[in-house]
Amino acid sequence: MKVTTVLCVDDHDALGGRLAPSLRDAGYDVVGVQGSEAALTELSRRRVDVALIDMRLPAADGLELCREIRRRGPTRVIALSPPTAATDAVAFLDAGADDYVTTPVAAAVLAARIRALLRRVDDQQGGSPLTTSTGR
Repeated sequence: MKVTTVLCVDDHDALGGRLAPSLRDAGYDVVGVQGSEAALTELSRRRVDVALIDMRLPAADGLELCREIRRRGPTRVIALSPPTAATDAVAFLDAGADDYVTTPVAAAVLAARIRALLRRVDDQQGGSPLTTSTGR
C-alpha cells in the first residue's frame, strides 16, 4: 500500500509546521517547503499526491504555482486561506485547485478532506487507488 505524499507550501512554514505532525499521525508523508520555487523543486524530485497551498503566498506566485502543478500531472491541489473575499477562492479554483479550505482548520478535518479528494480521484480512475493513507 502506497503512502500519500502531501506537500505543504507557504511563505514562512507556519502551515507545514502547524499541520504536519497531525497529518503524519494520520498516515501521510508530509513535506513542507517555503515558496513556489521550492515547491516546484520538490515536485521534480518526488511523487506528490496532494499539494496544500497557502493562498497568502504572493498572489501571482500562488496562482501560478497552482496552474503549474496542474500542468505537470496528477497532483491534486487544496488551497488554504483565512476567510477572505470570494474572489480569492474563485481565482484558485479557476486556476486548477481541487478544493478550497478556510483556516484555521482542524488537522483531522483537513486529513478527511484529503481522503475525500483521493476517493473522488480513485472513483474517476475506475476504483484502483491512486494512493492511500493508513486512514487513522
